Amino acid sequence: MVGAAQWAESHGFDSVWAAEDSWTGRDAVTTLACMAYNTSRIRVGTCLIGVGTRNPALTAMTLNSLWEVAEGRLVLGLGLALGWHTPDESEAGAAEGSRSPQAPLRRMRHAVEWIRALTEGREVPWGDGRRGMMIPRPWFAGARAPTNAGIPIYLGAVRPRMTRLAGELGDGLLLEMEALRDTIPGRIAVFKEGAVAAGRDAQRLEIVKLILASVSGEGEPVHPNALGWATKSVALLDEPSVRRLGWDLERVNRIRDAWAKRNWEFGKRLMTPEMVRAFIAAGPPDQIVDIIQETVRQGVTLPVLIPYGGDLQPVLDVGARYAG
Repeated sequence: MVGAAQWAESHGFDSVWAAEDSWTGRDAVTTLACMAYNTSRIRVGTCLIGVGTRNPALTAMTLNSLWEVAEGRLVLGLGLALGWHTPDESEAGAAEGSRSPQAPLRRMRHAVEWIRALTEGREVPWGDGRRGMMIPRPWFAGARAPTNAGIPIYLGAVRPRMTRLAGELGDGLLLEMEALRDTIPGRIAVFKEGAVAAGRDAQRLEIVKLILASVSGEGEPVHPNALGWATKSVALLDEPSVRRLGWDLERVNRIRDAWAKRNWEFGKRLMTPEMVRAFIAAGPPDQIVDIIQETVRQGVTLPVLIPYGGDLQPVLDVGARYAG
C-alpha cells in the first residue's frame, strides 16, 4: 500500500484512501499513517472509520497524531459502523431508546461535533464539567496550541435522513461501493438540501464515490473476487430496485437463494454482464474508464477506485489514464 500511495502521488492522483471494515480485517489508521509518512503532497483519507468502533475522543487523538505526518492533507471519512457494537453497548443503547430512527443521527451529530471541538482545541462536556485536548495549561510549560483546525470530515450515509445530516455537518459525502449509479443524483440532491438548510455553500462540498475495480483483458472472465462481490450485492438488492432496473426477478431470486445457501459458484454463474456492471468496474481498462466517467456524470466529484481481485498495478494504471 505504501508503494501504491507513492506511485499515485508521482502520477498526479488527488488522494489515497484506507478502508476499515470486516472485509479487510484491518484498521484504516495504521495503513494511513504509513502512507502519509512516505508521501508529501497527496491527500490521505479514511473510507471510512466508524463511530461504532471508535469513540469521538479516541478519534480526535488519532487525528492529532496523524496530523503530525500529514498536516494539511488529512481527510476523515466517518460512518456509523453500528454493527460492531459490543453486546453491552447494544443492551445499554436499547435501554436508552437507541433503536429509534433518530438515534443514529444523534450519535453521528455528537461524534462530528466532539471530534471537531477536540481537534480544534475546544472543550466538550465531560462528567460534571468540561474537558479538552491540546489546550495550553498554565502549569505545563511548552504546551502547544492546536494547529489542525479544519480537518475535513466526509460522512458515509445511505438513508435520506443521514444523507441530509451529512450535508448539514460534513465537508463531503461518501457514497458506498454498492450505490447504484442511477440513484446517485437523488442522493446528492438530498445531501445538498441539508447543506442549504444549514446555510452552507453546497457547491463547495465534495461527493466521493467508492468504485470497486478489477482489470482483466478483452474477453477474459471477471476476477472471481470481484464477481463474488457483485453477486453478493445483487443478492441483497431490494425488489423495487430490481424492477426499476428491469432485471429478471426470477433470476435474481435464484441468485438470492444460492447466496443464502452459500452456493457461491452457482450464484456467480447466474450473473449477467449488466448486473456485474451495475456494481463493479470490471473488464478491460477502457471499459473501466467508461464506468468512471459515467459515475462522474451523475454528479460525483471524486471517484475512488477500490482494487478488488487481480493485480493492483493495472487498477493504478486505469486511474492514471482517467486522471490524465
